[in-house]
Amino acid sequence: MTNSMQGKKATLQKRLQQRSSDYDRYGRYVAQNFTRKNLWLRLVAEFGDIALMLLPVQLWLIVFILTSSGFISVGLLNFVSIVTVVLMVIFMVVANTYLSVVFKGQSFGKIAMRLKVVNADNSECSRKTLILRELLGKVLPMLACYAIFSLFTNGTLGVIVFLVLDGLLVFVDGRHRSIIDFILKTKVVCLNDQVRREDVEAVKPTETIIPKTENTIDLHVISTFSHDGEVNVEDLLTRAKEAGLKTISITDHNSAKANHSAKSLAPLYGIDYIPGISIDCNYKGVHMRILGYFIDAADERFVTLEHENLMKEKASSVRRVHLFEEFTGIEIDTEQMLKGNRFQLASPELIARYVLNNVNYKDNKLFAPYITGNKKNKPIANFVKDFFAPGAVAYCPVAQPKVEDMIALVKATGGVVMLEDPMVYLKDYPEYISELLEQGVDGLEVFTPRQNKNDVKFLLRLVKHYNCAVSAGSEYHGPKRKEFILGHTTCPVNAERLVENFVEAYSLTSTNT
Repeated sequence: MTNSMQGKKATLQKRLQQRSSDYDRYGRYVAQNFTRKNLWLRLVAEFGDIALMLLPVQLWLIVFILTSSGFISVGLLNFVSIVTVVLMVIFMVVANTYLSVVFKGQSFGKIAMRLKVVNADNSECSRKTLILRELLGKVLPMLACYAIFSLFTNGTLGVIVFLVLDGLLVFVDGRHRSIIDFILKTKVVCLNDQVRREDVEAVKPTETIIPKTENTIDLHVISTFSHDGEVNVEDLLTRAKEAGLKTISITDHNSAKANHSAKSLAPLYGIDYIPGISIDCNYKGVHMRILGYFIDAADERFVTLEHENLMKEKASSVRRVHLFEEFTGIEIDTEQMLKGNRFQLASPELIARYVLNNVNYKDNKLFAPYITGNKKNKPIANFVKDFFAPGAVAYCPVAQPKVEDMIALVKATGGVVMLEDPMVYLKDYPEYISELLEQGVDGLEVFTPRQNKNDVKFLLRLVKHYNCAVSAGSEYHGPKRKEFILGHTTCPVNAERLVENFVEAYSLTSTNT
């Protein structure tokens, strides 16, 4: 081998090693899992892999065409057929397996579509795992199906049957795994687009004007009495009037403090006010939230609830920052980050904004996807999901009270209980929604920005079946959370009567002052 060839080989090896290193340091934590919307990428990649495996067949076809045309003697066709079979075996067994090992989980088709085979925790697979996945997951089953079907019918049909069955499993499984993925505990992920360092700039939130809304009722608004609220009570009422709202409810997280001033000030703005609260709780090990409306906000039990929750959140905050620093290798100026934060809580959203708006971290590859990469459309939400959601590197669970106890608390204070964003918190356990409706929950928050049309259809069927109440809310937190706009509850104008019926019915029976 010449010095030039050795140099090129060394350069290629260095680049591949650097790619692998970059993936382990940065990419593995922001690689995207498959959804049904991008399964076409995997389909194209599979066809690419199969095309490479069947490449020798193309040689045989060329010789066959030349033989049929009289350019080559027929005797050569037999020789080419033998060579084709040998090459087929070699290509099927070696080609994609070799590429997958060299490119760390990327076979021919996966390289083209920017896909990668990784372990269940997104880490790089070992060589042994990659070899076994190619051989046991594709090559040997295809050869076996070909041989078995050849005894009865056409061997090619056996290969097609295997690919179809394996493909159906990928489509049906929630994590889009094939048969071999279940055995080896691997999966396929989508790699993010590379982002140049010089393109990385801080994202700076801007104030937005509250637009007019067709909805007149918004029963899910957050104030500064919540750790992630940005607007105080009086400003919320001002903005609600500007938006054209007639009825609102402030439902702060585990706090009822906003209700006293809101109820007193609301008449000055021509707004009907409903006392409310949002409570974190637990049902069968699943974190969820309930909304309490028409509560007696002065009840001391709400003060106790807020205090206990605050103590748990503070302990979790310290741990959350420590885990995040440990993983990313950066040091957060906690004092600066919590400046002006009345609760001194380092919530996932607060950490996300602090990091993405801090020029000191603009060259950090780990944060690039959220600034100029493919996650910049919803940077805060994606950041929180990738770093702080259950199973993520800085996830810190907070022990929550039982939902049964919180339902009892709301009802004991004269309130009405609704499930908050049921298809968000209970999307994996839709049967729990029915169970809770049967256990005393009065209704469902059907219309919110976080629930899609299919969610709404499902919830409305439950509303009809159980004859329960309907709520709608924008989940407005303030101008920094651009996905939530005051008054925009996603409730169709002709469906708002459902919410009005709930408000009117319980307003008549409410004894709160």
